Amino acid sequence: MSDALLHTTVSAPGKASLIGEYAVLEGSPALVTAIEVRATAHAPTASHDEPLTAVVRCAKERVRLYLQARGIDVLEAPVVVETGGFTMGARKLGLGSSAAVTAAVVGFYLAGAGLDPQDPAMRRQALDLAMAAHAEAQGGGGSGADVAAAVLGGTLRFQDGKAERITAPAWLEVGFIDAGAPADTSSFVRQVKQGAKHDPHRYRKAVATLQDAAHRFLEAYGSNGSPTAL
Repeated sequence: MSDALLHTTVSAPGKASLIGEYAVLEGSPALVTAIEVRATAHAPTASHDEPLTAVVRCAKERVRLYLQARGIDVLEAPVVVETGGFTMGARKLGLGSSAAVTAAVVGFYLAGAGLDPQDPAMRRQALDLAMAAHAEAQGGGGSGADVAAAVLGGTLRFQDGKAERITAPAWLEVGFIDAGAPADTSSFVRQVKQGAKHDPHRYRKAVATLQDAAHRFLEAYGSNGSPTAL
């Protein structure tokens, strides 16, 4: 293994969706924020022969193709990703662990190739790579807001695959409560789509309600600050 990768550690945050989590799939804006629960990618410190998860495999392959297309040496090396903060015992907390893992692995291999994931232009490229890898690993269907939060950090207004950072009101503090039950976002999205086919009229009414709530929430949330281009 190269010294570059041996001494490389890259982490990416989890996320919490504040509004618009399902309406965003129909083009509505959503508000998502990064949280200080992180996935950390680094080289293994001992022999490592565990099979790659889908998100790690897809992230590694996307970076490999990106580097190869630019004539940059591809480093075929294993990676370990620590995600302890995303679970409580055996239960996942629903904080975007797969998106954070994807972002951390993309950053790990980019940094190992001598590229700086913190550089604004490189970060935008990392976002594209992570978005594509995560969609592939998850079978598509998601909005990508969780990946944007993992790569870009901060609080983001996300719509149609594009993110802009929003400054929260100075007086606002956001807290989260564990509801005690795991949630599989992919299965939820599938159920939403099935509901749309089963009862289109009811689905459109529900989405309209969610879209209105998202627009009003964002208007209030962003009233004390202006969006910042990324």
